Amino acid sequence: MRSSTESDLTAPESAIGPATLAAWIVVPLLLSIAIGAPIVVLLDVTAMAAWAIQAGLSIACVAAGAIVALALSPRDADHQSAAIRAFAVEHAADEARRAFDNEFERALDMLDTETAVLDMTCAALKRLDPRSEFELHLVDPNKPELVLAMSTVDPPAIESRTRAWSPWDSLSARQGITITYDTTDRLDVCPHLRSRIDGPSSAVCVPLIVMGRILGVLYAVSEVGVRSRDSVDCIESVARRAAVHLGLVRAATKTEPPAPVDAVTGLPEQRAAREELTKLSDAGIPFTLALVDIDHFAIYRELHGAEAANEALQLLAESLVAAVRPTDMVARVSDFEFAVVLAASTAQSALKAIERVREHLIIVQAMRPKPLFTCSFGLSHSSMSPVVDGIISLAATALETAQRDGRNRVVIASAARVHGHPSASG
Repeated sequence: MRSSTESDLTAPESAIGPATLAAWIVVPLLLSIAIGAPIVVLLDVTAMAAWAIQAGLSIACVAAGAIVALALSPRDADHQSAAIRAFAVEHAADEARRAFDNEFERALDMLDTETAVLDMTCAALKRLDPRSEFELHLVDPNKPELVLAMSTVDPPAIESRTRAWSPWDSLSARQGITITYDTTDRLDVCPHLRSRIDGPSSAVCVPLIVMGRILGVLYAVSEVGVRSRDSVDCIESVARRAAVHLGLVRAATKTEPPAPVDAVTGLPEQRAAREELTKLSDAGIPFTLALVDIDHFAIYRELHGAEAANEALQLLAESLVAAVRPTDMVARVSDFEFAVVLAASTAQSALKAIERVREHLIIVQAMRPKPLFTCSFGLSHSSMSPVVDGIISLAATALETAQRDGRNRVVIASAARVHGHPSASG
């Protein structure tokens, strides 16, 4: 655009300069000669008469050319002046926009909370276009819903305008592009936008996209009319910068919801154990899974009571945690079953850790006047199956084998080798 403006500026200058003025004299003079020569020949006049005729024609043509040049010169000057003013206005607007963008960017760089970023975005939009009303709806981090996060005017009290809604109810979010409406009194207007206004308005819907994912939608609503491309560009620029910083803040403050823990033992539950197995499998890290079952636990609880049963569970949990490394996981996966996930281990090294559990249980129970209990163990290794469910199934089968063969023992799934002693309880 700038190059075409510059060419417009140079053209009028050449039109009213000395060269142009000379052209308006020379061309009429040549034209008078071209017209006068045939007339003199046809009239067959004397030389003096011919010179007089030719001189008269030349003077008339040159005068006409000068008059035309003088008449056109003010228009060229006006055109040049208008072009210069337009260029100056455009240049000033570009400079102001760059200054605003840089100021907004520096302000965002100093913020580290989502609330602060939203407040700064609200202030920027108010300064950018004080006649429009802006609303920013953001995706809830914990579920796929858009909620009203920022408004340049007081948020509406009507429930239908403040409740959460699906991102796919917004055409802008669904298509991932900015959509403008000269008037919302149209059949194809965004359904969510139609539900938020009381009458026809012009509107701009800008999706906030970070790393290819919809973060939210910014709505700008004003009086009916055509919004300039520059105005839309400015709104998109604010939305783009706000989206980047909101994404950074959310990434920096993102916390995974805590995994539920067992109320009796304080250990993670089944979901955490499966997630750990999946994580190790996806990363290609070898691991061993051990499933642990208190032998005849239902009978033990019935005979000795719930309190003694809970103490047995707590003792087993403590023994398992003490026997493995801090990087390993111990979880309670059912009423009387535990899982131990030993990362970067072989089945044989896991077997040694499980044997330490058995030894620890024997020693601790010998020193306390509580009913004794024993445990059975089933082990499987990640190399035995390409899928997590297969590894779990192998460990469960090994545990069933240990229970069927007398309990109080350890069985490794692949080799079906039995370690331990006959069950004292039968």
